[in-house]
Amino acid sequence: MRNLFFVFIFPFIITLTFSGCNSLDYEVKSISSLTNEKKVSDSDGDVEQEDDKDFENGEVKNNEDNNSSNNPDETFIAVSNSPYNNVSECDRYLSINPFPTKLSQLQDNALYVDKDHPDASDDNNGIYKKDGGTGPFKTITKLISTLVAGQTGYIRGASTPYAEEGTNIDARVGLQVLNSGTALAPITISGFPGERPVIKDTGITIISQSYITIQNIEFFNINGSAIYTGNYGKGYRVSHINIKDVYIHYVYGKDNVGGVRFDDCENCSLTNSVVKNIYDVRASATGAQPNEPYPFHAGIHGYRPKAVTIKNNLICNTKRGIYQKHPNAEGMRSHHVISNVFINTTFALSLEMAGVPSVSNDGDAPPPYVAKDIVFSYNLVLDSGGMVNSILHESALQSSGLDIYNNTAYNSTVIYYGSGLKDINSFNNILYGKQGARPYSLVNKSSSPVNPAYNYPHEYYFDGQFNYIDHNMYFKVDQIAHLGRYGDSVNENMLTSLEHWKTSFTDTGSKFLTSNPDQFAKIQDPVFLNTSNFDFKPSATLMGRGGAWSSEIGAFTADHKPGF
Repeated sequence: MRNLFFVFIFPFIITLTFSGCNSLDYEVKSISSLTNEKKVSDSDGDVEQEDDKDFENGEVKNNEDNNSSNNPDETFIAVSNSPYNNVSECDRYLSINPFPTKLSQLQDNALYVDKDHPDASDDNNGIYKKDGGTGPFKTITKLISTLVAGQTGYIRGASTPYAEEGTNIDARVGLQVLNSGTALAPITISGFPGERPVIKDTGITIISQSYITIQNIEFFNINGSAIYTGNYGKGYRVSHINIKDVYIHYVYGKDNVGGVRFDDCENCSLTNSVVKNIYDVRASATGAQPNEPYPFHAGIHGYRPKAVTIKNNLICNTKRGIYQKHPNAEGMRSHHVISNVFINTTFALSLEMAGVPSVSNDGDAPPPYVAKDIVFSYNLVLDSGGMVNSILHESALQSSGLDIYNNTAYNSTVIYYGSGLKDINSFNNILYGKQGARPYSLVNKSSSPVNPAYNYPHEYYFDGQFNYIDHNMYFKVDQIAHLGRYGDSVNENMLTSLEHWKTSFTDTGSKFLTSNPDQFAKIQDPVFLNTSNFDFKPSATLMGRGGAWSSEIGAFTADHKPGF
């Protein structure tokens, strides 16, 4: 292994300028406050340093002759009347908390795609001539279809985004990764250290492959999910797909699109990344694409995900931050969502407790599609509907296990809203509400409905069970909790005060609680240090649960600050 040293480079700054119906002004600039030198490549890919004659005030000035090459063809219309489409607040967060550009050691045994290189060709072997090869590849398609276990593929920065058509495998179109790595020898697809190449139009698709890392790449203007995982069918597995340090923005499509879509993905992760601006394109949209965020679009989407970890990301300007659409049928945990920042979403984490819509032709019952052991902790949720919701849909079994702790929600409405879950714990959270705020709402289905579309009684009434609720701080809330079931006013409880909530189990014998909640909770202003600077550490004190968990409440603690 050889070491390659770079001048430290701060993040790419993505300038998104909306003006009426004008096209998006898209620029990528490398900025450094430490030096007046920039990194350049010679014809064989070596890195040298040279004086930058155009360096001014810490910026590399844009070459006006090349402006058109960085402008996408599409016309974007900013939709201003959507409550979950505040593009400027997300960008303001990034201006205060810049997305870091990561440097790493250059790996031996690597292949390269460098479309601007004069020797680039897909007939090459992917190795620069100076290293004994025939030259770099021309396309990402060639690179990622060639990589085998233990190899790293580097994508070099280019004057224009990489825009390739992709291929179709099992009705999934994308730039296809064709081989798997192993636990000891994964495949790595990476932007070249110190650079962040841009992929445009078509994302990367991984079908029934495992042990693959994708890192340090920007995905822009993607039709469909930017990174998609899935299986051919029974007997195939997609697992250990680790995505980190990626910047995904302007992703759009007609139905169930995600910046990342983890279908059937087992032990997969997204870390230290930005996912923002996920939009809808369909006949019902009111303007040119991309338009309003669509209810089934998400920053991270997934059918039947298995042990997925979402950690240290910024996720914003989409209907759902993270969307589990159907839990898996193998009893594995759903999501661990830790130390992320969510801005302008309906819910940060949305869980659909769904089974299958019908029995088989021979009368077999549905398999046990249940979610379990979900963790939502140390997250910051801003200008959104709330933290977590669950939807009971097409399921004959009850899911279990949800821990919501050490989160802060500002200008939001709920900590948990939903049905179909039991064994819920909520503690050490701060909810700073807005109009209509209510920390908890558990509304379950009626006794035994039948969906006439499938003629199968798949939606049963489940007792929602909060195991432990305490050491939370609430402020600007209209009510504390709503406990009930659809169409059943007798068993419905609307709890309007903290005092009533603290005695709700004793007073009502509620099926939804195992004991009286929030004995140490308070309704008071948390007095955040600096909300305009996104510093939500509370000045007001309230002792947390302690023990195996922090004694500090909220997302900002001595050991945790949400984000990258």
